[in-house]
Amino acid sequence: MKKVFLAVGLSIPIFLVIYGILGGFDEIEIRLREDPPVYHLLGKTYKGSHDSDEITDIFHDLRTFRHKYRKDSSVTIVSFDKGDDEDNVHYFISINLKDGKEISREGYEFRQFSPSSVLSVHLSAHPMVLPSVEKVIDKIKVFAKENNRQLLDYSIETYYPDGSISVDFPLELK
Repeated sequence: MKKVFLAVGLSIPIFLVIYGILGGFDEIEIRLREDPPVYHLLGKTYKGSHDSDEITDIFHDLRTFRHKYRKDSSVTIVSFDKGDDEDNVHYFISINLKDGKEISREGYEFRQFSPSSVLSVHLSAHPMVLPSVEKVIDKIKVFAKENNRQLLDYSIETYYPDGSISVDFPLELK
């Protein structure tokens, strides 16, 4: 019995150190950006089940395209509010063409988003310890309410090659 307590006693500090190294204790920092970038996106619209293989296929196809032809771009997902429909999602899965040069690719469309201001979150923790989407959205909603801001009905997630993620939540004009 003593060995079990000793093993557990030694495991907890090791786990906490690893969790901290991976970024598990990082705070979710929200910042108001009055000058967000214009998003020049080449992608596909997806509406349907959140666990569909089609989402993964589009994501991987765009990531491969980015690696081959547009190394300066990043994979970006525009997530539209689905209202009360919790079983389905509405995404525009894309790559962000930062230079703004519109390009065409069969089966894909070019769209542009230019929010006037956003609440922005940058997450650099390891994927194993990233905060849940719900936790980030809850913090954003509280921040928006405390600062008398109204969120629009979509968010823009950017997945960078280094593994970090930024999420921008566009705001209504004041």
